[in-house]
Amino acid sequence: MGLFYNIFIAVFSSIGAFLFGYDSGIIASVITMDHYKAHFTNKSTIQGAVVSTFNGGCFFGALGAGWLNDRLGRKRTIQIGCVFSIWGGAMQSGASNVATLLVGRIIGGIAIGILSMTVPLYNTEIAPPENRGLLVGLTQQMLGIGFIVANWVGYGCQFIGSDASWRLPLGLQ
Repeated sequence: MGLFYNIFIAVFSSIGAFLFGYDSGIIASVITMDHYKAHFTNKSTIQGAVVSTFNGGCFFGALGAGWLNDRLGRKRTIQIGCVFSIWGGAMQSGASNVATLLVGRIIGGIAIGILSMTVPLYNTEIAPPENRGLLVGLTQQMLGIGFIVANWVGYGCQFIGSDASWRLPLGLQ
């Protein structure tokens, strides 16, 4: 197909890695926002649960992704990861209580676990040997870019004077 096509596909599929960086980084900004604290709680145990449930979901998503990759293929598994990501992001941004937020974090984590395992694998398989390092390295690069974007989005949203200050960054997942 050509180098341009391979790079385009690798960058597009590496959006999963971008989401990993964004999702990991945005929660640090969100839990410090005044409207978030007023809506939920400022207890450190709850904040710890909100942050760590995402990583637990990542573990289980990555655990199941191997089976999904073998059973359904890489493209379909990436699509499933994207559906879980949309579902988790919607639950988090629309959360009216802590339980809904925690479930949304777990579902979002499952999505990122699936994507963080499948995207590098897919990129490796589609990359021509002479460009494999570049295309597979995009995964790590996109993760870093996602974290940077999360911090800037969090910074910008802290100036919103309503619940949208924390709902918007979580909804952008």
